[in-house]
Amino acid sequence: LIPDLVIVIRGLLFDHQVRPGGECRICTSPWPCPVVTLAHGLIKDPHRQFVALVRKVHDAD
Repeated sequence: LIPDLVIVIRGLLFDHQVRPGGECRICTSPWPCPVVTLAHGLIKDPHRQFVALVRKVHDAD
């Protein structure tokens, strides 16, 4: 399970690399894009970030 999760995270970060102009290659948002920021937050502080993500989804409903 852990090796598979590492592959998924690496794939996301590879896809969402910064372009020479400073934007994300996939999102075209300023880098770090929301995907990179969310992945970083979930890895660094999983409990707080997951709770915030669930609340955001719940509030959108």
